[in-house]
Amino acid sequence: MTAISLRSIRFDFPLVEVRPFRGFATTQAAALLIQIGMAFDTPTKVTVLWPEGAAVPDLKTSWSVYFRIAFDWRRYL
Repeated sequence: MTAISLRSIRFDFPLVEVRPFRGFATTQAAALLIQIGMAFDTPTKVTVLWPEGAAVPDLKTSWSVYFRIAFDWRRYL
């Protein structure tokens, strides 16, 4: 088993974004967000923590597809 420290950069690309609902009042606001997108995670720095002298793993860019739903509600005082 090898313990590593990983630093990476994530590139996030929403392909479709829909805001079907927005509501406003004098003291509150609400909104719904639906997103479909793609993301890439690229490792920039890999360091072996334990055991010393172990080979650094060859990490490659990973990708993912996502479906995100977010509801935002705010109350103003």
